[in-house]
Amino acid sequence: MLELADNLKKIQQTISQSALKVGRDPKEVTLIGVSKKFPVEVIESAYGLGLRDFGENRAQEYRDKMRRLSPELLRGTRWHFVGQLQSNKVKYLLNHCYLIHSLDRWSVVEEMVSLAGKEGINWSALVQVNVSGEKSKGGLSPQELPDFLRDVSQYPAIRVEGLMTMAPLVDDPEEARPYFRNLATLAKEMQVLMPNLSLRHLSMGMSDDFSIAIEEGATLIRVGEALFGRRPVR
Repeated sequence: MLELADNLKKIQQTISQSALKVGRDPKEVTLIGVSKKFPVEVIESAYGLGLRDFGENRAQEYRDKMRRLSPELLRGTRWHFVGQLQSNKVKYLLNHCYLIHSLDRWSVVEEMVSLAGKEGINWSALVQVNVSGEKSKGGLSPQELPDFLRDVSQYPAIRVEGLMTMAPLVDDPEEARPYFRNLATLAKEMQVLMPNLSLRHLSMGMSDDFSIAIEEGATLIRVGEALFGRRPVR
């Protein structure tokens, strides 16, 4: 608990310093604690320390945790799905999902629309863009993005609120800067092209590079090990 408190304090200080460095309000940046593989007790501890946004990478683990967490905690938190999403797993996100960060394929859009009709719900999502071009990463290419955004915008049940990317793993976090800058530029270009959209969020930056992402405009940072420590092996 003490280590978690120290980690959270350090991350919050870095968020503030990085935002102020480029003239941003630190309140514009939301820290998402990515709790993949960590037990609910760790989530409860982080909640007790004031963290309110959490993220999961795996749909089945997300579903199982929603069943185990207390109603009080669920009412007081916002849950983000930040991993690659398959169409047959969308149903696992029906409960308490505040924002999907990784929308990048039409089969998932179709399933979201179908479930929205059946369940009487709406979805909020970010479109994932593969700005690095790495085959190991999910996401649309920048060239595919305009048509995808136009097509998704035809469905009122899905509200696209911004873009997400994952930078390559690099030795020096500064090397990630061009990728974050490219995503921010893409968001501005898409906003001009489609003014009916509200691309207010940029989800970018993780444990090793979130300070650089904030300097380049991130509004959502996804931090796991820097906050919770080394992930359990299971």
